[in-house]
Amino acid sequence: MTTLLTEKITEYTVDLNNWLPVAIVVGRYPQFTLSQLNALFRLRRVKPCLSICYRRIGGQGYINVPLFGFWLSGLLPDQQMWWHKWVRVSLLQVVKYLRLALIIASMFGA
Repeated sequence: MTTLLTEKITEYTVDLNNWLPVAIVVGRYPQFTLSQLNALFRLRRVKPCLSICYRRIGGQGYINVPLFGFWLSGLLPDQQMWWHKWVRVSLLQVVKYLRLALIIASMFGA
């Protein structure tokens, strides 16, 4: 993660004006519904970096709007790292299966 991006994320995180209740975000941005955002943020531990954008305080959910925009565009550093890790693991699995296929083919004289 670059220092500039880290500073920007910290700046957005500590500014309380960026944290808005989910209901207000739905009012400001009509492309999202309350049920969509609630369902999305229930998965915040599964989806990379989504937990950075959301906090739950006293039963009320708050979204950090700038960081949520970064998350939607895939610009948060851990999102990119996660993707690279996933691609690396997937490629390793493909190589493993290709090796297995070559071993099986050589056993049958193909």
